[in-house]
Formats: sequence, C-alpha cells, structure tokens
Amino acid sequence: MFKRTKKPKDKSLAYKLWGYFSMFSILIMILLWALQIIFLQTFYERNRAHQITNIGKQVIKTYSLADYEELTNVILVEHNVFAYILDENGTVLAGNTRFDFRRPKRNPEPRRIAIEENILHLGKAIVLPGEKNQPQRITYLSELPGKENEYLYLYSPVARVDMTTMVLQELLVAVTLISLFISFLLAYLLSKRLSKPISDITRSAKMLEIGNYGVKFVKGDYREINELASVLNSTAVTLSKSDELRRDLLANVSHDLRTPLTIIKSYAEMIRDISGKDDAKREVHTNIIVDETNRLSMLVNDILDLSKLESGEGVYENERFSLSRVAEASLDGFKAFEEDGYTFEVDIADDLYVMGDYRRIKSVIYNLIINAVNYTGDDKKVIISLKKSGNTALFEVTDTGKGIAEEDIPKVWQRYYRSSNTHKRNVLGSGLGLSIVKMILSAHDADFGVNSKIDEGSTFWFTMKLDK
Repeated sequence: MFKRTKKPKDKSLAYKLWGYFSMFSILIMILLWALQIIFLQTFYERNRAHQITNIGKQVIKTYSLADYEELTNVILVEHNVFAYILDENGTVLAGNTRFDFRRPKRNPEPRRIAIEENILHLGKAIVLPGEKNQPQRITYLSELPGKENEYLYLYSPVARVDMTTMVLQELLVAVTLISLFISFLLAYLLSKRLSKPISDITRSAKMLEIGNYGVKFVKGDYREINELASVLNSTAVTLSKSDELRRDLLANVSHDLRTPLTIIKSYAEMIRDISGKDDAKREVHTNIIVDETNRLSMLVNDILDLSKLESGEGVYENERFSLSRVAEASLDGFKAFEEDGYTFEVDIADDLYVMGDYRRIKSVIYNLIINAVNYTGDDKKVIISLKKSGNTALFEVTDTGKGIAEEDIPKVWQRYYRSSNTHKRNVLGSGLGLSIVKMILSAHDADFGVNSKIDEGSTFWFTMKLDK
C-alpha cells in the first residue's frame, strides 16, 4: 500500500513577509558582530597606519621651519608617536629619547634600527609584527628634505583591542537581543499591515467567486493594491452585467425556442389528426412547420456564429468585391416583406469596391436591414443608402420607429440587449444580429455607429475604405 503524505500548506503572505524581515534583521546583526568583533583589529591597524602616514607628512612639512622641534613635539605628543632621525644604515642620529631631536654630542654605542622593510615603502606607514614578545608596531620612513641620506623614522606600538572587544561583546549581546526583539515585532506589524489589503481582497474575491457580484474591493495604502482593487471592481461590474445578459439570453432563447417548437408540434398533430388527407390544408400546415424550423435553424446558427466570432475561431477572407452588389443581393431576401406592407427606399451607388470578407459583410448588411424591419414604425418604411463619402463607402439603414434613448445607444451592441421601450417581437432573426455586426466590423477595422432620437427613428451605419 502506498503511504499517503500530507501536502504541506502554503505559507501566508504575512508569514513570509515576517520571515523575510526577520532574516534581514538577523543578517544585519551578524554583519554588525563581524565588523565590531572580528574585523575591529584590522580596521584599527589600517586607520592607525593611515594616521601615522599623515603625521609623517606633516612633520616633513614643518622640518624647515624655525620652531620645527616645538611643532613636531606637539604633533607627536598628541598622537603618541616616537620619532627618530636615521642615516641610511639605520643609525639613530637624533631623537634617541622621545620627543628630543637634539643631536647627541657623543654616542659611544650608537643605536641602530632595522629599516629594510620601510625602505621599500618610503612615505607610507606599514604594520610590522612584534619581536620578542613585543606588540605589533607601525613604522614610517621618509627622506628629510635638504638632507642627504637622512630619514625621518616614526614608530608607534599597535595597541591590542582585546579589552575593547570584550566590552563591545557585552554591549553587542544586549544590543542584539533588544534589536532582534524590536525587529521581530516591527516585522510582524509591517507584515500584517502590508498583507492586510491583500487578505481583504482575497476574501472579497471568494465572495465574487460564489456569485456575489455586488462585493466591493477595498483599496489599500499603496498604489499596486489600489490598481488591483480598481481592476477587480471593474471585473465585478462586468461579471454582473454578463450574468444579467446570460439570464436575459436564457429567457430570450427559451422564448424563441418554445414558440416555434410549440407551433411545430401543434401543426404536426393537426396533420396527423385532421389534415393528413386534405392536400391543401396539409400543404399549409407543412409550410408553417418548415418556416418555424427555419427560424429555429437561424437562431442556432446566429448563436454559433457569435460564439465563433467571440472566441476568435472565425476565419476572415480578404478579397476585393463590390459592396454595391452585396447590398443589392442582400435586398433580394426582403422582397417577401413587401407583401406584408413593408416599403424599402433604396439608393445604392454603383461599383463601390472594398477589401474584406464578402460573406461576413453580407451578414452585416442583412442583420442591419432585419433590425430596421423589426423596429420600424407603423408605416413599415425602411430607407437603405450606400454612397461614396471621401475615400470610403458609407452604408446606412434608417427606420421610422420610436428611436433609442441617448443613454441606451452604447448598449445596443451588447450581446442579447433589447430595449424595453422600443422592442417589438422579431419578424425575423434571433436578437443577436447587432452583436454579430459589431464583431465583424471590428475585425474589419471599420467605423460604425448609430444615430437616433426618441420618436424620430434610428440610423445604423458603417464605412469601409474604398479599394481603387
């Protein structure tokens, strides 16, 4: 049998932020300990050597002055430095006692100082190891100006910082404990503060997930959270509209499906029970069944076409064709409406050629005309125009219906939208035509729109660039 292992839980953002801040604080403490304890002696020696180099240069500058000895003594006393004047062999010529630069009148046993290493670093102080249990020392050697083979030699023992280190360790222990406690506390507070807006957004997103589209995403204290909250609020509004449109779609499609299905069933039963042997009645009944079947087929095809266009699966052809002929061919399908009292005023210019998908542009024209037929006024008048406008072809369809309110005009292109003020039962079509029109014209980069006023009808239009 396989042993089931528990999947580790993901750490929260607050926990991770607290961990990162805490690690950062610990690293800072480690660095502080390293600089103060481990490298303290090295830093001290380097700085002391640099200081003695500057002292040597200062003494050399004052060597030619009358009060040279007094000035030099002040410098040396202040910085705790021994000074000598040596010859090229390292023999002490002066300064064999501290701060005394008077040259001795007699020196039966001249003192010698090893200067071999300093010769290699003239004008620069160096750190030398101690000899015979003596501490390390810092020495400096430089030629005296105006003196041949005479040198200024500075010497300073390097103080050990062990005691200082011990004191620092005791202080650093206290400082470290206090600092880590404060750092952990601040890290916790900061992590909670930084993660709270995200936690709030997550809770709101879970409510959005279960369908509560009225949820509000609260903004936080920094820009990224504010931008995320704004985007999610917009998303919630969009989802709310989509859900409303989905319900409208189900209601509309259910209605449009139920009516022809009921008619088909009724007339099929009539053929079976009543008109089966009466040729005239049977033909009428079967024609009604065919018409209603065509309505169902058109509804399904429009839904499928819109779905393909929105998913990007629709393939567009790009060919040169006459928009004038497409418009005329589309009108042929509306001759039957003239028998029902509809009149079509047509003004189509000849030979307006464009580039695009012939079949889909024909669908655009058909849907715009059928929309005008469905919503025109009691006079059943529809005006169709295609003319040249600059370097474009302008197609317009005008009805004489109740018009569209200004605030509703942007909504007419939405999926499944139907205005309650102007709606009539469709003579033909699925109610999805304008959404299909928008998708096709947008894919062709064509300009389109609607001009409408209440009680004055509506004009739907689009333009396409002429191909010369």
